[in-house]
Amino acid sequence: MILILKLAFTDEQRKLIEKAYQGPDEEELDKELSLHGRDIKKLMKSTWLNDTVVNAYAELICRKEDAVYLNSHLYPKLRKKGPEAASLAKWQKKTDIFRKRFLIVPVFLSAHWTLLLVDHQEKKISYVDSFHNTTEDFYTIFEPWFKRQWKIRKPKEEYIAYGEDRVLVMQ
Repeated sequence: MILILKLAFTDEQRKLIEKAYQGPDEEELDKELSLHGRDIKKLMKSTWLNDTVVNAYAELICRKEDAVYLNSHLYPKLRKKGPEAASLAKWQKKTDIFRKRFLIVPVFLSAHWTLLLVDHQEKKISYVDSFHNTTEDFYTIFEPWFKRQWKIRKPKEEYIAYGEDRVLVMQ
């Protein structure tokens, strides 16, 4: 089972988005999300999404859904430095990835956004990709870090290996 990630904007949020399209790029729209006018303008047709937009959207999803979000900087660090890198310590201390049903981890690979979605209820780690051609071995990269998190957050519980799944999204 996969979580369908869809948000409806409030009237206040719609007005803010309209203002961003017309306003200066530097104007800060949401301090908590670090969202500026230039980021909202990335949502226009034929532009590239940046990590600020992806991170902000995922954070908004987590405000409404039973989900925890780790920003887009986690996965590249896992790929480059491995699950025990000192630079990953802030994620290990700051966020309990087991407190909600879903864990959302955006992944940026070669000009394409994909997603890791962990479903604690179903005990599954899914890789969601709309291009259907990614050869990235996400599970081998992510699972050792996930296992380490389990040992930190649940030291008295035996580790339960989650199943692996690839979800191909039709556009």
